[in-house]
Amino acid sequence: MASINFGSTANSRPYCTLTVTQSSQSIANNTSTVSYSLVLHRPSAISSSATKKWSCTINGVVHNGSGSIGGSGNKTLLSGTQVISHNGDGKKSISFSASCELKITWGSVSLGTISGSGSMSLTTIPRASGFGTIGGSTTIGNVLTISVDRKSSAFTTSLWYSFGGVSWAGVVSQTSSTNISFSLPMSLCSQIPNSTSGTMTLIMRTYNGSAQIGNDVTKSITIYVPGSVVPSFSSLSLTGVNLWNGAYVKTHSKVTASIVGAAGSYGSTIRSYLISG
Repeated sequence: MASINFGSTANSRPYCTLTVTQSSQSIANNTSTVSYSLVLHRPSAISSSATKKWSCTINGVVHNGSGSIGGSGNKTLLSGTQVISHNGDGKKSISFSASCELKITWGSVSLGTISGSGSMSLTTIPRASGFGTIGGSTTIGNVLTISVDRKSSAFTTSLWYSFGGVSWAGVVSQTSSTNISFSLPMSLCSQIPNSTSGTMTLIMRTYNGSAQIGNDVTKSITIYVPGSVVPSFSSLSLTGVNLWNGAYVKTHSKVTASIVGAAGSYGSTIRSYLISG
């Protein structure tokens, strides 16, 4: 709550108070509702019955009123509620101001229009969870561990990943856990058949019940093909050349070697062959 008094109180002069109070918040809509009240204080009776004007401005929205200020005691000139949208990070500060037209003579003093202004910070609304630390192993086939920077214990988190031609592969749906672990499937190797590493995009979404909070949060990480993923072949064929009655002759006979059934792994291609001996 914030309030301002404006106008001199000397010699029981009339003055005003504007009070602004945060009354409720909507996490789903990222908004706060504030109540406002503009009150005229009349310590001594005012005899004027002429119509006067007053207004208050809350976060740029103007509220107007008019009527008589005659009489004594406190008179509520304006009151109501207003919905305030917060920033994307859930924070919000607002300014407010008010004025009241008096135009009366108080003793030997002429009182014109009195005014004042102030500001206040609204309570920050929790927003989308974020990525904490990335642990475990980023090698395909191993377990990756992700910590969730959760802004409210009431929130749940869903996690997906995209890699190569794999889009929005589901990892976990609306978990309340702040640590998510999952195995990087070996099938991901086929998305980078001729490379030893690639960039994976992690996508995190935050919910309050069934309502999404904020925008999706993404993080890019590099994952690696394990060293065990290598080409293979079924056998090595050896054929003798220039043999004498089926026997090898030194400096004369030769051996022709060829690889049989060679194939890449997870869609990789073999660029060259080398046989030495």
